[in-house]
This record gives sequence, structure tokens and C-alpha cells, in this order.
Amino acid sequence: MSKTNWDRKNYLQLIAAVILVVGLASAVMIYFAAVKAEGNDAYDPYMSKSYRHNIRLYGGKMTLLANDLHYWFLSLWEGEQLAYTIGWGSVLISGGLFWIARHMRSERKGSGQPPPEA
Repeated sequence: MSKTNWDRKNYLQLIAAVILVVGLASAVMIYFAAVKAEGNDAYDPYMSKSYRHNIRLYGGKMTLLANDLHYWFLSLWEGEQLAYTIGWGSVLISGGLFWIARHMRSERKGSGQPPPEA
């Protein structure tokens, strides 16, 4: 019976793989469970011309830009956009962890200790 010697690099790769699989599986489930919008018939008072005009009149172009950025950020957390956000987030986080693990030294090679005997 051989005992596998796991070091930090292997644990980090395992954590990255788990984050990737769980994140992408969650994104797929959210994507298929998201309720499709029944059209753009709903009136959105925050995107009307008069609201946008008043925001620009009272606060200027930067306030209008901040308002648009705020509503864009809020849209990332509902429906299909949430699935895309979770999917890309898990890909980026796991990719970062894989990159860190790749550039780590192996504990067995760099520790100065002789390799374990089998």
C-alpha cells in the first residue's frame, strides 16, 4: 500500500478544481432555472427619458453615468446574468489558484530533506 504525499501545491490544485466544478455546475443550474423574461413590455421608470433628463439636470453627466453603472451592477445578480457572473467568477478564481499552484515550489524538492523512502 503506497502512501501519497500531498503537499500544499496539490491541495491548492484540488481546491481550484473543486471551485471550478462546483461553480460551473451551479451556473448551469441557475441558467436553466432562471425564468425567461416575457418581453420588454414592463415599464421601467428608472430608464425613462424624463428620469434620465432629471438626473442629468440635477447631477450632471457623472451622476447619470453613476446611475447607469449602479443599475448595470444590480442586473448582474438576477436571472441568466447571475449564471454568467457565477460561471465567470468561478473560472477566474480557479484559474488564479491554478496559476498560483503552478508557480509554487514543491515542498519535497525545495525543503532540503532527502526524499522519503518507499
